[in-house]
Amino acid sequence: MTHGIEPQNGDDGALAVAQSRSDSTVSLHLWGELDMATQEQVENALLRAEDSDATVIELDFGGLTFMDSSGVHVAVDAQRRASEKGHTLVLLEGSEMVQRVFALTGTDGLFG
Repeated sequence: MTHGIEPQNGDDGALAVAQSRSDSTVSLHLWGELDMATQEQVENALLRAEDSDATVIELDFGGLTFMDSSGVHVAVDAQRRASEKGHTLVLLEGSEMVQRVFALTGTDGLFG
């Protein structure tokens, strides 16, 4: 679910991250490929959102065309930090392929 936000880039297999805000919720919308080469881009966007006054951070996997275990690490680390810092992390499901990566790693329970 991309909420009408258009990707800045990411059409060539790279990763695009767009941020939107509504009240105390920051949403990060991802497009393209999330892998070892692009995970730092998502981690940096998450850290910026966490440093804001947002109480809820949404991570939207809906626009991803590929994800490997790097995406799982990003989500697990973000969930750990959310618990430590007292804010809520909401993971929005991606394609069947993306959800399969979470299922295969036993982390599909992060989507609550």
